[in-house]
Amino acid sequence: MTAESSTRPLHDPFLVAAEARAVLSCATDAGLVVEGAPDVLRDDTLGMAERDGVPTFTCSPDGDLALAAARGAGAVLTVDSALAGPAGARPPSVTVSGRLALAGLEACPCCEDERQVVRLVPEQVALQLTGPDGAGTSLAVPVEEYAAPAHALNRGYLQRCVEHAGRCHPEEL
Repeated sequence: MTAESSTRPLHDPFLVAAEARAVLSCATDAGLVVEGAPDVLRDDTLGMAERDGVPTFTCSPDGDLALAAARGAGAVLTVDSALAGPAGARPPSVTVSGRLALAGLEACPCCEDERQVVRLVPEQVALQLTGPDGAGTSLAVPVEEYAAPAHALNRGYLQRCVEHAGRCHPEEL
């Protein structure tokens, strides 16, 4: 981050995109609003993960989210980061807006039921930061930069890998 003579901060798009991807990769809480589907979160099979920067959901094949994706409904996802922010600041959050799209079926590894895969194709991304004083800033994230392969191994993804290894593979460590 640099400053102009007016002291207005300028934000490096690469760093802003990296932080946004890290938040999505290591989310602690999420909210999803889908056009024409007010009860989309009632699906108890609903799961979410980040796949190459794309919020990707698994759900019941006949659930509201799958039906919304079949018609290309608009959606807004807001996630809070599980990563610590700067000292005294609230962890960042990210908002991804776009259109839902069907992405095939996959078998659930725990019960072998089929789940519909739904992607939220990002059209707009914003990173929200809150400082120690409670002042908030929303930064637009260029979608092309956000989707860049350089952000695949972000700190959120790496944190989730460490947690998974410690929880599921302690004997191998």
